[in-house]
Amino acid sequence: MLKQRVLTALVLAPLMIVGIFFLSPTYFPYFIMLIVALASWEWAKLSGYTSNIVRVGYAVAIVLFGYMTLRYGDDVQSLNWTLRLAIIWWVIALVCVLTFPKVKILWTSKIARLLIGVL
Repeated sequence: MLKQRVLTALVLAPLMIVGIFFLSPTYFPYFIMLIVALASWEWAKLSGYTSNIVRVGYAVAIVLFGYMTLRYGDDVQSLNWTLRLAIIWWVIALVCVLTFPKVKILWTSKIARLLIGVL
């Protein structure tokens, strides 16, 4: 397992460096969306879904959400909404970590884990 992760990192790290330093601001968000799509695919598996249909559906939904954010979320009001949502999420995450054994039940649902991945 470690060997596979090291090999994956050896392939993906140079691609990421090239994307960060050499892509124009026009194409960089789409590059990041590709990375997020791959991460979504993996997150669905970590959430307990083994069906490729569910995993692809989740990745597509995340990418569509990202596209809509890029397309329509460039005004200050959208940014404020996004920052407020992020703050609320991090407060919830902190509470969950601080009260870990008691709120473990919240993390056992596959759907809850997918929603955590969205946030």
